[in-house]
Amino acid sequence: MNLNRLSNHIMKFVFLAWFALSVAIFMYVPGRVSYIHWENLANFPGLFAKLTRLDWGAYSLDLISAIFGIAILSIANASLGLFTLQKLNMEEKKSAAALSRLAYLSTALLIGYGILSTLYLFLAAIGHLTPGITIIVTSIGFLSGAGRLKNLIVSWAANKTNREPTLDKWQKTLRWLAICVLSLSVLYSSSRLSYDSTAVYFSDAKLTAMTNHIQYFTDDSFVVSVFQTAIEFSAITQVFGDQTARLFSWVCGLIIIIFSLALGEEFGLNRLARLILLILLVTSTAFLDLMGDGKVDLASSAPAVAAVYWMFLEQTAITPGKSRLVLIGLLAGLAMVARPFNVILVGGFTGLFYLLSIVRTNEDVSVKIKRRATSLLWIGAGALGFGILHLLANWIILGDPLAMLSNASKVDSSAWQWAFEPNQLLLIRLLYPFSVTFLNTPQSLGNISPLFIAFIPAVLATTLRSRIQLTRPAANLLISAITLLALWIFLFFTVVEIRYVFFLWIILFLPVSQWASATLAFMDTFLRNIFLGIIIGLLLFIALRILFISFDSYAPLDGQGNPQCYDSRFCEYLRPINQKAPTGAQVLALGAFRYYLRSDLFACSSKHEDYRILRELSYENPDVFWREVYRRGYQFIAYENDYTTRHLQFGLIPSPENTPPWLTLEPIYGKPGDLQIAYQIHTANPPLNAERICEMNNLDIWEIHSVSADN
Repeated sequence: MNLNRLSNHIMKFVFLAWFALSVAIFMYVPGRVSYIHWENLANFPGLFAKLTRLDWGAYSLDLISAIFGIAILSIANASLGLFTLQKLNMEEKKSAAALSRLAYLSTALLIGYGILSTLYLFLAAIGHLTPGITIIVTSIGFLSGAGRLKNLIVSWAANKTNREPTLDKWQKTLRWLAICVLSLSVLYSSSRLSYDSTAVYFSDAKLTAMTNHIQYFTDDSFVVSVFQTAIEFSAITQVFGDQTARLFSWVCGLIIIIFSLALGEEFGLNRLARLILLILLVTSTAFLDLMGDGKVDLASSAPAVAAVYWMFLEQTAITPGKSRLVLIGLLAGLAMVARPFNVILVGGFTGLFYLLSIVRTNEDVSVKIKRRATSLLWIGAGALGFGILHLLANWIILGDPLAMLSNASKVDSSAWQWAFEPNQLLLIRLLYPFSVTFLNTPQSLGNISPLFIAFIPAVLATTLRSRIQLTRPAANLLISAITLLALWIFLFFTVVEIRYVFFLWIILFLPVSQWASATLAFMDTFLRNIFLGIIIGLLLFIALRILFISFDSYAPLDGQGNPQCYDSRFCEYLRPINQKAPTGAQVLALGAFRYYLRSDLFACSSKHEDYRILRELSYENPDVFWREVYRRGYQFIAYENDYTTRHLQFGLIPSPENTPPWLTLEPIYGKPGDLQIAYQIHTANPPLNAERICEMNNLDIWEIHSVSADN
């Protein structure tokens, strides 16, 4: 008996040590770095000097205005979505639980977003996404279901119920800290944009907003898929401004949290387990750091999580409805057109989940096959709607309805496996849970919560395992997620990109939350308080981390609407160009952070067709390359080594050493050989004339046109 007690005490001590060590390593190593914002908490002492440059009045007003703007747009999306759900005979039950109600409203918001973004996409494709038309379209969405939205909220308020036991003092502290972390993350909306956002997503969206029709800087592998979400940024920017547009990512993050908690409730998680699930989400920096950024990952993940939620409900329903199946298809289709990888991920998950529902039931074989086949047909019909629109958009914008298939050839491992040695890939795969928890790189862009690893040993305790009972649909959900995630990481090269597979990680969080709840309930009061204290420490760390990153990387718009970018090596070399360049000067932008060019320079900078021509010439005689640069009217070059060689795949690095005698490059930032350099182009007796200029037309839109065409 004494030996058993001693063994139990030793196991508890070992578990506590493992738990504390996991959280401590996370906080000290990967957690202090954000590669989304290129910030490191090691630079915390320098924050106080930077706080003096903040205009707190303007900062607060901008944030309040942005929150107001995104609230208006969210209401418009939700109203249109409620109108659509009613047409699908998908009215929510008045007796539904609170999380189910929120999930229903979030579903409406996603459906409305899918419809409005598609309308914006086609308007921009034909050059008619003007601020006036954007306001009209958004207003129609706002009014279409405003009455239903009001009645829904009033109905919910009148039927407020709380049948679960209340949380104790410690648990309430955890809840409010988690809510505090989530609320503080809105501050990310005024911080410096991520590398990918400035290179592709948000820059393309801003350019489209400025010109009223779809334009893009680089030939991304999936141009139209990027715009399925980025066009929402464009529409919001036109009406409410840049910061409001970035809060769309925050809204999508909130929707993911709502669906995760609602799925957890259906999965069988008690109140404490759902609280732990919330904490797992808000302490996952791969998720949290994207809230407020201009990337499209959260917007493409939200409908995927929603589709999983409704699939799970459909499996537990006695009589599945066709409307619910079509809804699943619409959500899955939206996730797929917004992120092509989701064709494999969401499509694969759907197939696995329904296959397991056939194999793991006691129904007659022919009956269950027919039932699931019918379900998949209706889901496919819903997804096909967005699929057809996506093909049409590819045809209008790129001239080829199957452009995404030909562009898929551009996707290869060389574009991803650059943050680590290729011979490390197998080890990263084999140690995957540890890799995504403790390996933070510019490729992974964050980590999974350390609480996932910290609570895993709890599954080894037989007493705790016996307390956890999974329903058959819950087990199918978990098996599908684990199987697909394993196949993904071993068959594809996007291994550490957590953001692609985050909806699968949410499913993995469900049993861990259940184990964590059972573990805390099983412990004596003293030990439980230590564990809860460590979790509180983690939440306080995340809150402090948000404040540091938000203020240290503060990057507002100035009085003329030009975005500012302080203290970053990716932006500093652009400052001399912004200061010296005349109005409408053309910049050959060979760097990712073009968004932080002065607005006129941003609009007049090099675009995808320029890169295509110059890339080919960069592998020929340098004189031919420089002739084309001058012919196109470029006066400045913003050069970033990694971007020029890896992303644009230029064969020539612009340098004074390879220019012809009639053209010289004057370094106005850095020197040849540096990773970032800004050049001003000078010529003497050039053998040809510059043929393009950038001017503002009578609609106040910057456009590049041929000089010869005007003469």
